[in-house]
Amino acid sequence: MASAASSSDAGGEVPWTPGVVQPPPADGDPWGVWIPRLGVEASLAGLGLDDRGALDVPDRPEIAGWYVGGPRPGEVGPTVVAGHVDSRTGPAVFARLHELREGDVAHLVYRDGFVVTYRVRGVERYDKDAFPT
Repeated sequence: MASAASSSDAGGEVPWTPGVVQPPPADGDPWGVWIPRLGVEASLAGLGLDDRGALDVPDRPEIAGWYVGGPRPGEVGPTVVAGHVDSRTGPAVFARLHELREGDVAHLVYRDGFVVTYRVRGVERYDKDAFPT
């Protein structure tokens, strides 16, 4: 679901209205991810595929990435977002991802302030070697 709302309300949640879908901006890519329950506010980089056809990963542990070969956030179809759980120096952007619960929200933000809000419908964990790419 998408919402063109601000994240500055007192509750820290972006208002969400079921059934309201707005197309993302015609130009530009999403640049940030915000997951209130986890305290995640991170940059969002575009990701492609490596030489083997597997999803690339962000080059720094503190940023997340979205797969540019699929629908942009807010378009019809699955949007793929990936990030590290840990690194040699400690926890990374998605270290607490396992704490998400059904109903929690994640927001992907465009530079013009357009916000695409996703609600968690389930959580699955994969070992790095078994990640479905």
